[in-house]
Amino acid sequence: MRRLCSHFATVLLALLTLGLSGEVTAASLERLVMPGPVSQAHAELEDDCGSCHSTTGDQTQVSLCVVCHTEVGADLSAGTGLHGRLPEVADSQCQICHAEHEGRNAETLEFDWTSFDHNLTDFPLQWAHSLASCEACHAPGERFSEAPGTCVGCHAVDDPHEGNLGAQCAECHTQRTWEQSHFDHATTAFPLSGKHTPLACAACHLANRFDVAQSDCASCHQQDDVHNGSLGSDCQQCHSTDGWTGSRFDHATTGFILTGEHDRLACASCHQAGEPKSLSGSTCQSCHDKDDVHGGNNGSACASCHVTSSWIETRF
Repeated sequence: MRRLCSHFATVLLALLTLGLSGEVTAASLERLVMPGPVSQAHAELEDDCGSCHSTTGDQTQVSLCVVCHTEVGADLSAGTGLHGRLPEVADSQCQICHAEHEGRNAETLEFDWTSFDHNLTDFPLQWAHSLASCEACHAPGERFSEAPGTCVGCHAVDDPHEGNLGAQCAECHTQRTWEQSHFDHATTAFPLSGKHTPLACAACHLANRFDVAQSDCASCHQQDDVHNGSLGSDCQQCHSTDGWTGSRFDHATTGFILTGEHDRLACASCHQAGEPKSLSGSTCQSCHDKDDVHGGNNGSACASCHVTSSWIETRF
């Protein structure tokens, strides 16, 4: 109170001095009632109080400020950004939040990081973003509105795709974690099924290059091919994505129809690994010579007496 009275006393004394000297002007009066120097950002407007204050009272402070601060005016009109979402901000005085006349180096905004509601901005914080520190996105010395609002704006250095998949990270990733992905592989030429479905992307896409992955079985499973390539690369003719051990090969197409115990045998029982087509013959003796209790005395036409359901069962 004492300081305020002293200020008014100084103003009255200056007015009296100027009046006696005949040098009273509008500019001199404005400088006398000005409570202190403005901030450095507004220094060039210090001699023109009408830039920020309505001398006739027919304009609000907001309408005067947005003449220069056009981006704030755009947010107010569109209801976007912090100024566009803050309740009743359009009818308030800017000086309520932005202090002026505190000196050239004074802070014009007293900001409380701990109580600020980020949902009032164009970038509501969710999941992992809500745990990040303010400084992680808002660089010191920069305006808060200059913080990037896109994924690549912050995470370009973390992009394992090196920009090859564009900037729309949210099409595959969520804000929970980078590792979680909701990419629909059915939209590609290679829909995932069976054991392909739970695989990690990197299992097929080496070095996170999604534009160079191969879609044929042999390119990924060549090292698993027990046929050593002798049956070609069209693995799906016999195998499915449900597992390598399951085969849908129709043995009847070979001229040797599998029946009885033969139908339950594994391929490797007759076909040596790496040589699936190589057989010494399709006669009983070619496979069962060592099991022949007759010692070859009855010839090689085993099927004359025996059946494929069991050696013990005969029809002699």
